[in-house]
Amino acid sequence: MTRIFLSYSSADVEIARRVAGVLRERGADVYFTSPEQRGGQSEAAIEREVELADAFVMLMSPSAQDSPRCRAEFQMATDRHLKEDRALLYVYKVAEDGERGWGRLWDQIDLLPPVSQDKLVGALGVVPIDGDTVPATAPPREEPFRNRRDELNLVADAMRTSGGQDFWVVTAPPKLGKTWFLTKVRARLAEKRKVAAAVVDLREQSLDLRRDAKGLLCALLDTEADANRSDEQLVGDIVKSLAKRERHHVAMLDSAELLHRSTVDSLRILTSRVFDKVNSGARNPDVRLSLIVASRRADEWSGLDCQGESVHHFRALHLSQFDDHVVRDMLNDITEATSVRFDGDILHQWTDGLQQLSVGLPALLVRSVAWARHEQFYDHGECYTPDVFDNVVQPYVTSELLSMQTLLEPGDKIAERYRVVLKALDLISVYRMVTTSHLKHHLDDDVEFGAALAEAAWAVEDLWEAIGKTALVTGVSELWHSLFPPFRALLCKHFHRDDERRRVVHSSARKLYEGLAANGVNGSDRVRVFLELIWHEAMLLQCTDARGLAAKLPDAAAALTKRVIRPDTFGPAFGPAEFRASVRKQLSADREFAALTKPHNGLLNAVLTSVCQNIEGGT
Repeated sequence: MTRIFLSYSSADVEIARRVAGVLRERGADVYFTSPEQRGGQSEAAIEREVELADAFVMLMSPSAQDSPRCRAEFQMATDRHLKEDRALLYVYKVAEDGERGWGRLWDQIDLLPPVSQDKLVGALGVVPIDGDTVPATAPPREEPFRNRRDELNLVADAMRTSGGQDFWVVTAPPKLGKTWFLTKVRARLAEKRKVAAAVVDLREQSLDLRRDAKGLLCALLDTEADANRSDEQLVGDIVKSLAKRERHHVAMLDSAELLHRSTVDSLRILTSRVFDKVNSGARNPDVRLSLIVASRRADEWSGLDCQGESVHHFRALHLSQFDDHVVRDMLNDITEATSVRFDGDILHQWTDGLQQLSVGLPALLVRSVAWARHEQFYDHGECYTPDVFDNVVQPYVTSELLSMQTLLEPGDKIAERYRVVLKALDLISVYRMVTTSHLKHHLDDDVEFGAALAEAAWAVEDLWEAIGKTALVTGVSELWHSLFPPFRALLCKHFHRDDERRRVVHSSARKLYEGLAANGVNGSDRVRVFLELIWHEAMLLQCTDARGLAAKLPDAAAALTKRVIRPDTFGPAFGPAEFRASVRKQLSADREFAALTKPHNGLLNAVLTSVCQNIEGGT
């Protein structure tokens, strides 16, 4: 008989009784204790029941979020789910606001009131029960943030290897799976003897702790050392505490972007001091300290000096978006588990459509596949429609990408500065690479933008710095900011809703780059300007004459080459051969351009040939 552990808050006892009743009617042995019975159970007894269960059903609500018992049960089930790497945990949202705090760790199946019996039976149909004859009418929850094995092995192996890298910063923009990644690493390390891993999620901590490096270090290392003592005394107390445990302690800090820069610096200094003392002199080889930080930004954790004091190096691990093969794997999994079949080119078409809709972001991919299953894979063409974008993607854009927390650090005039950053993103989201010239160009042409900047009490340089610190920027140099391509694609759809609007912004972008080319940009910067000109030319054709793209783009690229790549623009370090090699290398490696030309066989090669033949002396 299938054993099911039912976890719930006492405030949700009525829906819990109904859930237990439906599961029992289907033949399951449900571990359900009434509120009056729960006080006498020991943690060991609960843990034993979780280990014996074939499935774990969690009813999520604000009351459950505030219940230490629910949190402990959820953590036990999560650890087992990750260790066994199979579907075990099923989370149901039974009240609004159930996705805050630790509730964010898992996708939730809708069981919000009113809950009819049909809705209840359908939602619980995803829980597998031996001998079950009830159809699973609700879509099974997809495993979130899949295919991270290489990154996971890299960090976990370092933690397991003597002398391996002990300081890591796992970076990714919102919803690429940083929290899930820490949870998975923790479960991996739990398999090793004499390893203790603790996670501190700053979203669940007070503002006071976020500003207190000493208190935060004590929380990370799970020590009762007095954070009010001097730095030297505190470090000594922590080292003694770690030595007594005879363990490898792996501290994990989630949502580290919520820390102020000064707190980060102080935390790095203190942690480095503890690390050095733990590893100095005669010591127990079982005693070791490691720190893994998950953040939307990596720059605060880089460098080997903080406030004039040497600190240890953090190795950066950047979680990237998923490629289309992940989408195809998910669809293949669906065909194995259900009666859904993709005949002929339908699998390829749905793969492309869901990849375009989700832009490779794990959270959006789960939502996109859930939508497609709900629609019974009726029409892959709907993946490209504004209505589906608004239904599936838009909530993520507004609540995550464009939230104040994502875009700004706490500070003065935050409301005014939030508005000006939003306005700036509207204007620059069309560009793949941004410089201060782009901002100044729009300030000259847009009175509203200039007024917003003045109201925020910022100069252009301040806005430039703020954009560089957002979770949307992945590549930062002295001259260029690069928006994370999936995010830029989503922002373009959000701000530029139709082909006419996209035609206007790409036409404006082309004029800006033509102006940069005419103003004497030379060398490698000219290659970049030229490649962006080709990109915007292609995007203009895509939104004005998509069917003519393959026929017109090579000729358009040739005309741009003759106009932009001239002998007087090469500079002393470049000649025709160097320009051809640089253009060929960069355009061949341009994933976005490759994706744009992929439906047109041979188009990328035709553009490359056209460009290289028209560079002075080309062959």
